Amino acid sequence: MKHYVITIKDLPQSVEYAERLIQSGERYGMKIEMFDAITPSNTDITEMMKKEELSPLGFTEAYSRIDNCIAAFLSHYSLWNMC
Repeated sequence: MKHYVITIKDLPQSVEYAERLIQSGERYGMKIEMFDAITPSNTDITEMMKKEELSPLGFTEAYSRIDNCIAAFLSHYSLWNMC
């Protein structure tokens, strides 16, 4: 069984945490791979939402940055589709 950790490759902290998780998993016989996160800076999230026929309406709430919320969702959605 494969395991993945969604990682923002251009954010050093995200890569550091992913590497720690990968090492921890190895101690228990798990193979964990980094999965490239979708971010507003590396993907046209509006275009991706249209392509996937997804609505952005459910992502609006008072305390979040909508683009970041959609990007996080799309990261999980893409990984789910790949699996």
